[in-house]
Amino acid sequence: MFEDKTYENLLNQAIAAAPEGINTRQGEVFFDSVAPMCLLLARIYTDLSMIADDISLDTATGENLDLKAKDFGLTRTGAVTAKYIMNYTGTQPPIGARFLSESLYFRVELQETTLFLRAEIAGSYANNIAAGTPALPYESITGLTSSTFGALEVAGQDVETDEAFRARIQDTLIQRVKSANKAQYLDWCLSIEGVGAARILPKWNGANTVGAVIITPQGTPPSAMTVASVQSFIDPDNDADGEGDGLGMGEAPIGARFTAWAAESMPISITATVKLAPGAEIDSAQVAFTKSITEYFRSLSLYSPNYPAVVVYSQIGAMISSLPEIIDYSGLLVGGDNANITLTINQVPILSEVTLNV
Repeated sequence: MFEDKTYENLLNQAIAAAPEGINTRQGEVFFDSVAPMCLLLARIYTDLSMIADDISLDTATGENLDLKAKDFGLTRTGAVTAKYIMNYTGTQPPIGARFLSESLYFRVELQETTLFLRAEIAGSYANNIAAGTPALPYESITGLTSSTFGALEVAGQDVETDEAFRARIQDTLIQRVKSANKAQYLDWCLSIEGVGAARILPKWNGANTVGAVIITPQGTPPSAMTVASVQSFIDPDNDADGEGDGLGMGEAPIGARFTAWAAESMPISITATVKLAPGAEIDSAQVAFTKSITEYFRSLSLYSPNYPAVVVYSQIGAMISSLPEIIDYSGLLVGGDNANITLTINQVPILSEVTLNV
């Protein structure tokens, strides 16, 4: 905004404005009088530019972006700690007991009648512990025979980045009006721990009904507990008829019957015959390809703007071709066929198996 207000430009302007006949050379009284003021002004303009950036939604970062978002009633999505169902035999571990897997530490939690292991530090780093992995007590627990990690109940999440938060604020401002529209229902769903996306369906079951397909941050179906939390927060189903009561006891307005349900898995296998580059190993290629496909499926689940979403056959072929370990491929089958796969509004693609044959 003030790019031209440099010390040199301000000093030149001051010298140009000097009265006729005044000596303006460096070291003379006039020059030595105006130079410090020009330097001070240049610093002030620099500060003003920084302030302008800090209060603009397009350029604010960190705490300044958080403050800007509060003007619109939005807050940054904080980090979430990973939470696993805990399986054990013998004595029940005490609440708060510390367990570990390799270098990751967890604490025991009790929710209703289920024991969980929750990571001590929030973030996505603890999301990859396989079911059945031993959970080792940090201190000996008398009578505890064995303890293992069960299914991942809530995926850990990192703090929302400035770029993602800014995009969400802008999207919300474009869509939101001061009523319970689709954008508002989406905001409500995303505020619940364990929800990474929601597909909002107006009039899904007639007038004054709203449905939501709930998806985890990993692009997978959520647990029943997560869906129940969404339902209770937006429109409680106290009569247990499978649909919100519409009584205005949650965030939804009176008369709007809201119902949340979990996305459905669409298992997809991928097979192909590949020609390896000299010195390349098939195991390395398969690991890299699996990672790429998993992220592609996650992106389809979380970010596809239109439905039905489509798993594109040619795009999967392009991912194989992009691997440095692979020179060529043939016989690609996606879900047992050589065609696109169209998903329903309720479905999320889940990679069931990858087989790359040499």
